[in-house]
Order: sequence, then structure tokens, then C-alpha cells
Amino acid sequence: MSLTRRQESVAAMRAALETRRQLGIERASPVCAFDIVEKCKVEVHFAKLPTLEGLYVKEPGPVIFLSSLRPTVRQAFNCGHELGHHVFGHGTRADEYIEDSQRGCAQTPEEHIADTFSAHLLMPKQAVEATLKDRGITAAKITPLQAYRVANQLGVGYSTLITHICWSLGMIPADQANGLLKSSPKTLRAEVLNQDGTEHLVIADTTWKAVPIDLQVGHHVILPAGCTIQGSQLLAVTENALGVVAQAVAPGMTRVVCGDTQWAAFVRVSRREYEGRLIYRHLEDPDVDERA
Repeated sequence: MSLTRRQESVAAMRAALETRRQLGIERASPVCAFDIVEKCKVEVHFAKLPTLEGLYVKEPGPVIFLSSLRPTVRQAFNCGHELGHHVFGHGTRADEYIEDSQRGCAQTPEEHIADTFSAHLLMPKQAVEATLKDRGITAAKITPLQAYRVANQLGVGYSTLITHICWSLGMIPADQANGLLKSSPKTLRAEVLNQDGTEHLVIADTTWKAVPIDLQVGHHVILPAGCTIQGSQLLAVTENALGVVAQAVAPGMTRVVCGDTQWAAFVRVSRREYEGRLIYRHLEDPDVDERA
């Protein structure tokens, strides 16, 4: 018997929360989709797949292939999506590249379930509420920049967050969501950095918790004022009202520390459009200076 869309959504949400429970991850905690898939013993590869978002191969496998040509936050959501296919035993699936405006249109039940699974895996209501509360933000009064920062912490795209908290979680009305969606991430980044907003930007503050800050070479991150960068993967370039603006300049892992507040976070940098196994994406290459 086929399920209704509502029944599909409930099943996907429950499966996502059960996956968190099995891995010992609290519902209120932010997660990294890539780290979750590793814990689920599913192999992940990045490859240049111009026409695909991702690919799940059940046999032989399980293996997930993600397009290295997609933005970081989209790769993360797609990773959760492909894991949804794995959890529900959908078999091998090839997910074609779809424009954001068309995603969700005339989806098959399997694709709807996988999308909903990923959304609730990365953005369960408790995690959204906790992230807002940590930053003193109320959903009813959230601004575009605040929504961007919350999306950063949860590892998802700006429009993905807005769509989810409106139409899935019911935390804001449709007219408020539509107003927020009039702002684009590119415009917000340009306003914050006072320069072209094409490159991805993560805004991390002293309430950032639970997950590393993931970047690709060339991406920017804003860190709390007074932070010390321990390593050569990040280069501080300027300061603004939000903190220290740094750019990822080389692959590898480093740590940022604020002595005054005792806050610290790990930063993981991968190559731009990295191709290869997930577990190797942050390896340093001493023979390559990506700032050249």
C-alpha cells in the first residue's frame, strides 16, 4: 500500500531521529552530515559529476558518490539525502542535478523520503530551537543575517533552513519565509565582507558548538574577535564588526582559540572541488602552496 505524502514525511522524520539516537547524538545538537555517514559505515567519494547531485550504490557497497562541483552546504544536504536512501533500503539511486526552485516538484516517494530524512537529520526542531536560543534569536523576529548564521551552524543552506522551519516545522508563517527568501546568501556575504559574495562564508561566534568549521580553500570564515589561529590553513585578512575575517588557504586541520572566553573550535579545510575519498579530504600536501 502506497503512503501519503504526510505518512512519508513522518516516516522519514522518525528514521532521522532514530539514526541520531543510535549514534548517541542528542536531538538539540548540530551535526555534520559527513561525520554521521562515516559513523554509519557508509563509504563516501567525491567526484566531478556535472549532471548529478549524488549517487547511492547499494551493491557492491554501500557507497555514496557526491558531486564535487556543488557548494559545500549542498554537498552536506545531498550526503544526508543519499544516507536516507541507504536507511530506507531504496537500492542504487542516481539523483540528477536539480535547480533549487525545482527541487521537490513531482518527486517520487523515494526522493521525497530521502529529502525529508536529510532535513530532519540535520535540522530537527530541537536543534533549530537550541541554535536560536544560544544566540538570543526568536524565530518570529529572525533577520536574514541571523538566519544565515543559524544555517551555518546547522551545516545547511540559507534557503534550505528557511523552507524547513516554515513548511516542515511550522516555526514561522509563509509570508515571513517569503520575505526572508528575498535575501540571497550571495548578497548577505557581500554586505558582511564588503566585497564580492561569491565565495562561501561561515560566520562562527562563541556559541558555535558540537561540529568543526568545514571550509574549502578560498572560503572565508569570521571568527570571534581576539581569536588565535593555530596553524597555517587559515590566514587572517581583516576585521569587521562581527570579528576576525580569515580565508582558508591550504588543506588540513587547525584550531582556533579565544583565551578570554575559553571558546575553541576545530577548522577543517579541503581542496577546492576535492575529488577522492571522504576520509582523505583534509590531508595536508606539503608540496603544494594553494596561495600561489
